[in-house]
Amino acid sequence: MNKSYVFLLFLLFSTSFQAHAIKRVLSFSKATAPSAVLTIKGENNNKTPVMLIIRIDDSLRPSYAQRANIERMIAPGPFDIQLTLANTLKSDKTPLDLSSLRQIIIFSLDNKVDIDIKRLSVDIPPEQTTDVLAWDFGAKSSPVWPQFTRVTPQHSALSGRYLTALQRDRHFSITEGLITDGIKGIEKITLPPTTSPSKVTLFIHDMGDWEYTPRILSRVIKANNKTVYEQQINHRQWLNQHYLKGKDEVFNAQTSVFHSLITPHYEPITFVLAASTSEHVISFHGNTPEAGFVSGIVVEPANDTTFSQALNDAREQWWKRNWPIDLNPKRPQSIDQVLGQQAQTLSIDMAQDSNEFLVYQLNVKPGKMISNIKLVNKHRGSGIQTELRQSRWQLRRERLKSNVLQPSAQYLTPPYIAIPSSQYPTLLSLRLTTTASKQGQYPMELQYQVGNELVTHALLVNVLDTRLPEITKHIGVYTEQSPHHLWESKAAADLSVQCDLAFFRELGLSSIAPGFTTPHDTRTEAIFLQELKDIQNAGMNGPILAYTPFKRLVAKMGFNATITRLNDLSQKIKRLGLPEVLWSVADEPSNADSEALSSLLQNASLTTAGHFNHPDDHILLDYVTAALVNEGVMETYQDLADWTKKSTDLWLYNITDSRYSAGYLSWYYPVKGYLQWHARMPTALPLSPIDGREDDVQFLYPQLQTCPSLYNVDEGLFIFAQGIDDHRWLLWLDKQATTIPQASQLKQNIIDAIDSHKHTNTFFPAQRWTDKIKTLAKHITQGSI
Repeated sequence: MNKSYVFLLFLLFSTSFQAHAIKRVLSFSKATAPSAVLTIKGENNNKTPVMLIIRIDDSLRPSYAQRANIERMIAPGPFDIQLTLANTLKSDKTPLDLSSLRQIIIFSLDNKVDIDIKRLSVDIPPEQTTDVLAWDFGAKSSPVWPQFTRVTPQHSALSGRYLTALQRDRHFSITEGLITDGIKGIEKITLPPTTSPSKVTLFIHDMGDWEYTPRILSRVIKANNKTVYEQQINHRQWLNQHYLKGKDEVFNAQTSVFHSLITPHYEPITFVLAASTSEHVISFHGNTPEAGFVSGIVVEPANDTTFSQALNDAREQWWKRNWPIDLNPKRPQSIDQVLGQQAQTLSIDMAQDSNEFLVYQLNVKPGKMISNIKLVNKHRGSGIQTELRQSRWQLRRERLKSNVLQPSAQYLTPPYIAIPSSQYPTLLSLRLTTTASKQGQYPMELQYQVGNELVTHALLVNVLDTRLPEITKHIGVYTEQSPHHLWESKAAADLSVQCDLAFFRELGLSSIAPGFTTPHDTRTEAIFLQELKDIQNAGMNGPILAYTPFKRLVAKMGFNATITRLNDLSQKIKRLGLPEVLWSVADEPSNADSEALSSLLQNASLTTAGHFNHPDDHILLDYVTAALVNEGVMETYQDLADWTKKSTDLWLYNITDSRYSAGYLSWYYPVKGYLQWHARMPTALPLSPIDGREDDVQFLYPQLQTCPSLYNVDEGLFIFAQGIDDHRWLLWLDKQATTIPQASQLKQNIIDAIDSHKHTNTFFPAQRWTDKIKTLAKHITQGSI
């Protein structure tokens, strides 16, 4: 056991305490070793994950920026946090001065949480074994794994024309240090001679970062001119073997973060070097500087691999501690139509030309094999289309910016051929669409096998003699070109966009906020105009939000030139009869140069938009055509009323309850539209939740096919689309309320429900109210009203 140096003035480790009772302070009286590790062990006695804050001061009364402010979500149950202090950055991204540490404060912002701290200490790990070479590659400020030596691009052992240090340090201070940074562009690594055969462990896989993952098709690594690793693949193979790896995996309670998310993607390569009196040379060859990426190397005696074995065990524990799994399942809260096994026929009322979304939960005991899942629909010729998907349980972050993982059922794909049931429910998602269907009843049947037993559920689609109005407001999503198709070719990416737009229109979306090409010259302007025309051809007639071109143009040519260019382009768009464009000039004003913008925008003729996520962001409100607001500007929905008075062109964006916002909220308030983030924006690997500063945000999951016959989707997209159909039912109710007293009364009841809901941030019972509207429509159709 290594010697422990604990500089503590008043805390007795033998005594546990609750973090909410008082701030607990670990105080220092002398310098701390660079290898010092902070350990916090305890118990989260709450039923849900909670946040623990670790504040580290290296000066007297530092400002927020001048100290470390580390946020860690801890799952229910025991927790174990370890931080290497030398790798911990302050909020201004500078390292701590370990020679002058003053205090470490552990606390929680919530004074109601129940957390027991069992141990709080600073320990010094053992020294590195002398017969082992362990190098950790990265920048001068990169974290270094314990017992490793820092290697920067300036190190004499490295050579290469494009040596570049990569820091993946935007992971909420949860930076492993070994594979979360590295150096690319390496052509040669020179190692010292060895007196006996040596085992080499080489870490060569870059985790990637925000909206980036390296695509390496050709890579050859040689040791002393002998090939020890070779990869020669095409784009499709790269997608299958790397980018979409894990697409068929299913989470279970035995899943390990290290073995399911780290080892499959970032496992090092190993090989043996013969004894030599000369230096060893490892060379890298490939189609891109990324082929010469290394994050770490270990050279140890081939007959004694104790170091690498201990390293593997330590890394497994690191990922377990820092990315804990809360086994409580995560489900979208606004899906409230979950249907279990039905003893009788399930009847679904639908309007003509509309969508309906159902979730079936199969009541099957764990361990039973489920197979041959299908929906028997004999009415496609009559205009009843069906899509059946199954939830694939996978790990997702407990919230967007959390280090706690939870099993989630949001990922929807075609049903498995066969899968054993587990402790997590087997969920099927059914999308029903009525296209050109006549009034009447259309029976269907859901079938599957449990072992050798055939199980059936009867489903009756009752199409009413009712047509819903199209929404008049602009309801849609932010999106981008699919990156994996863009890497393949521009043509593939463009085709993918067209198919995405068609799918969105099928779901009822009336608007889009695309990742437009930045129109900085004649060529890119032509591409921009074609993209706008494609959107128009898809049936979305604007205004269309352009959320990236303005800030990218400003970065390239400055404010004045950007305003001039976009003024001219807006006039050209008008002459061509294309949809109006709203140029987003402020991605939240706190990120914008408000004074310069307000001065320039007073004389601009282009239509502009600003994103507002804080009550104080109204500084630019008078200077933009459209104001997009989200929950950041309000404590309750009541606050939206104030914003509707401030802006005559108000939009909503990124509201947690997207069904309510696309439906009832957008109908009730005088807003122009609602946009939800984000249809396509994976962070690094799209099926890994731990390789970016946030969880992946994507309604459409990447697939091999450019235009898949059945999209793999996030359940959130269907929740959002349900809101659009809610909105259409409300427009239908508006019309009926002018002549039918019962409709007028129901409309007033809904308004009263929204009014009472303004004072809460809970999810609105949209399904309950939409069912009431459908019941009214059914009575009108039957002539009973």
